Amino acid sequence: MTVRSILMKLPKFLQRITATLMWVKEYRKTVCRSGVYMLLIRKGKKMSDDWIYDIVPKEQIDSINENANKTISNMSGGLNIVLSANNQSAIDLCQCWRQALMGDATAWIKVSSFMAGIIETIEEHLFEEGINPYEK
Repeated sequence: MTVRSILMKLPKFLQRITATLMWVKEYRKTVCRSGVYMLLIRKGKKMSDDWIYDIVPKEQIDSINENANKTISNMSGGLNIVLSANNQSAIDLCQCWRQALMGDATAWIKVSSFMAGIIETIEEHLFEEGINPYEK
C-alpha cells in the first residue's frame, strides 16, 4: 500500500471507529447493570424470584411498569374524527396548505385555524377521558 492510498482510506476508517465508540458510549448509558447478573451466573448462585432487582433498580422497574400501564391505558378507547367537506372546500384547503408551505402568512393562518378546530375536538375528548394531553 502506498501512503496515498492509506491517506484516502484513513478518514473512512476513523469515521467508522468514531461512530462505533460513540455508539458504545450511548449503549452503556441505556443498558442495565448486567455485570451483576453475569457474576451471579458465573458463581452458580441460585437466583430468587426477585432476580431482576439485582440487575435493575426497583425504582426503575416501578417506573417502567407505571409507564407501561399508562401506555396500555392510552392505547385503549380513542375517537373517530370524520371530515366532511364539499369539493370546493377541499380544494380551498389544499390550496391554502400549499400556499402556507410557500410562506403565505394569510394561508398559514387559515390552515392553523382549521387545525385548531381539530385539536380542540381532540383535547375535549381527552379531557373527558381524564387524560391531559400536555402532561409528559
